[in-house]
Amino acid sequence: MKIKEEIGTVRSELDAAMGPKKPDKRSRAQRIATRIFFIVGVAGVALMVWQLDITRVDWPNLVRHMPYWIPALLLLWAAIYGVHALSYRLILGEDGDKVPFHRLYRITVSCFAINNVTPIGFMGGEPYRILEMTPYVGAAKAAASTVTYTVLFGISHALLWVTGCGVYFLLLDAARSVVRSVVFALVGVFFAALSLVVLLSRREGLVTRAVNGLTRLPFVGKYISRLRDRHQETIAGVDREIDFFHRHRGMFYMTVLLEYAARLMEAVELYMIFWFLGDKMPYAHALFALSTASLVGNALFVIPMQLGSREGGAVMAIEWLGHEASLGVSASLLCRIREIVFTAIGIGALVIRKKKQE
Repeated sequence: MKIKEEIGTVRSELDAAMGPKKPDKRSRAQRIATRIFFIVGVAGVALMVWQLDITRVDWPNLVRHMPYWIPALLLLWAAIYGVHALSYRLILGEDGDKVPFHRLYRITVSCFAINNVTPIGFMGGEPYRILEMTPYVGAAKAAASTVTYTVLFGISHALLWVTGCGVYFLLLDAARSVVRSVVFALVGVFFAALSLVVLLSRREGLVTRAVNGLTRLPFVGKYISRLRDRHQETIAGVDREIDFFHRHRGMFYMTVLLEYAARLMEAVELYMIFWFLGDKMPYAHALFALSTASLVGNALFVIPMQLGSREGGAVMAIEWLGHEASLGVSASLLCRIREIVFTAIGIGALVIRKKKQE
């Protein structure tokens, strides 16, 4: 009994000397959020595998070329994720030195993986990126860099669609389908104008004005207004970071070019797949198929993982260009298999992160 009392006395004295323990709220929140992202990710990967119709793939031809197309596609996308990580590194500026590139690469892959399995794009991966980057660069910088990257990522998509519309009028006879040609013309003009507005705009306080505009929305306006009042300093910090990035136009345009280059690299995937399938289509055809699939998939953004919508867009484009629709189906499903692999890798990285936190 005396020994226990002495041990208790020593512990009390040590606790008094060290002061009261403060719970690490941020660390606990990160662990909880990581578990949630992991659970959603695993469920998403399972759904992607379940929805995959592998019976429509020309397996004999693919198995024969498997030693070539599997490593080629994985290496290609490893490079594409590297470009995404590099463009985000540019947005961080000098603060990018605080984050080792291999960690930035891991965060990038996990971010895209989470976005792949969430029902609406950017509703999972971007909060995860902010969560991971906050310990390195602070909450304001993490939020600002993520918002800026998301905007430029969207602009790269818009530039891809504009390029696809241009390729459409170069490759196809517009008179064959007036309605389709009008749609592509309107899409091209709209996204070209939108891209120019964002790229050439020099207005400051973009986030503050956007949040103020959201407070006027019915039903949710009052809730957004309360959030704005509660987080005014954070919003102002995000605006300062974005304004700083806009003033450094060289970095700004370089980031856009990198993201646009990543889109063009994605078209190489379709180009390679069709060659493996025996269809020596030109790169411009693969670029048009990718832009159409991306446009259709994003137009139907509420579909989880764009299941079916992207494939349908690719098949339509392939048929318009005079190729066999079955090849479009096989190519789309192979792209989906590659996406599942990298999504599983990204979700698996969350497990490593969770174990390190614990």
